[in-house]
Amino acid sequence: MANIKSRYPKTFIGLLLYKSGLYLCLGIFAITLLFFLVASYFNYSYNGSLPKVNQIPIVLDQVSVIDVTAEDASRALIPNQQIVIEHDRITQIKPAGSPINKNYIRLNLSGKYVVPGFFDMHVHIQDPQQLALAMSYGFTSVRDLSGQKRHLAWKNQLKRQTWLGSNLFVSSPIINGKSGHILNQIITTSSQAKKFVQFVHEKGFDLIKVYGYVNKDVYETIAKEASRLNMPIAKHAPHPVEGSNWDYLKGLQSLEHVEDIFQGPLNYEFDIDKASDVAKRLKQLNVPVTPTLATFDHLTQLSRNKHEYIKQFNKNLHNPFYLDLKETHTIARWLNASEAHGDYNKRELDFLKQVVYLLHENDVPMVLGSDGGTMYTLAGPAGIREIELLTESGLAPLDIIKMATYNSAVALGVQEHQGVIIESSIADLIILDENPLNNLQTVKSPFAIVKSGQWLDREAIKKIQFNAEKTDSWFKTAIQVIDDWIWRNV
Repeated sequence: MANIKSRYPKTFIGLLLYKSGLYLCLGIFAITLLFFLVASYFNYSYNGSLPKVNQIPIVLDQVSVIDVTAEDASRALIPNQQIVIEHDRITQIKPAGSPINKNYIRLNLSGKYVVPGFFDMHVHIQDPQQLALAMSYGFTSVRDLSGQKRHLAWKNQLKRQTWLGSNLFVSSPIINGKSGHILNQIITTSSQAKKFVQFVHEKGFDLIKVYGYVNKDVYETIAKEASRLNMPIAKHAPHPVEGSNWDYLKGLQSLEHVEDIFQGPLNYEFDIDKASDVAKRLKQLNVPVTPTLATFDHLTQLSRNKHEYIKQFNKNLHNPFYLDLKETHTIARWLNASEAHGDYNKRELDFLKQVVYLLHENDVPMVLGSDGGTMYTLAGPAGIREIELLTESGLAPLDIIKMATYNSAVALGVQEHQGVIIESSIADLIILDENPLNNLQTVKSPFAIVKSGQWLDREAIKKIQFNAEKTDSWFKTAIQVIDDWIWRNV
């Protein structure tokens, strides 16, 4: 440092240059340190508290199987079955009591019932622990509809069996119109739309997620380019974007949010006849609708019961970065809602249940999705609440189970090996104490879960739910969110 100092005369300018050199050195050091710190987060290494993969060949014996492809409940129950599982697959389904390989562990499940693992087709996963949490509630597959770079990393880790969690289907970052936040991709021109669809296809996203707030030209460009690349689309709101027509909704993977039927085509009118007309249009499209009643129920209860309602939620299960965002914006909005607004939300929720039943009566295909991740909801618990609300809407247990299994698998194009219990299918299963065709409430407390062939009893489930509080830090998540934005915009 003496050499640096001797190069400058003992004047004000010389002293300034000397100090500037020190600051420059410190600045370079700080930037270098920050670079390595940030780089350590960019590798998206998995949290060590996530569940480990430990597959042992097992046989589920004396169990009753629910056939989710059956036309009605009277044909759906297949008693006295034996399911042989090796690695992550069902290798054989035989009569109960059949001889087994001596290297297999036989589990006597007399009096138990088995259904395929559930799908939640509309979630927002904000931490890897939430994939383990969703799995622990029986949702062995989830579709995230606000994808980021880190979701692709988690998906690859799960495929490599680095840790155990729900199968992850990942949409593109949400494509939005003129306004949006850092997690959205703002697209206002057709050229931007075409380039972005090509980008997300190249990077390995499973589908496109687009809001209805984009303009007609942008939406139609997205639809055409996605079709060319054989990339599915999930669209926010079950109706066309402004200026477009219903034909551009044909062939989509799904249409999201039943409340947008009320807020769109019905123009906020509690008109069941108009809703019936929309249901007939949707039937012609034959595109699955994801109702997401759970998130509307949640905001309704926030707006009516305020902090008393919040007491039931464990905030430690939320990623701290996202919790800050949600409490500052969406949650604050509903906590500050007037009593009249809360009552209006309740009236709308009751109407939405009628609309869901109307869609069912018109044979509109539906899949189960909760919008878990919004406000204080989380994938897993929110899916269970969705099941309760669908039951309140008048749907039969088998219809709801189909929404959560076979219908969802068909929408995703994976029905040959997921969402069903057949030989060669992936061994994602829920073991239940009661017949869910008679009492669907039994899914709230599974006897056990099988994930990719791995047996998880109630003790293992409780451990996963306890460890789910060990989320990534606020800083790590913030860095990853910024990295994601740079990755898709620079």
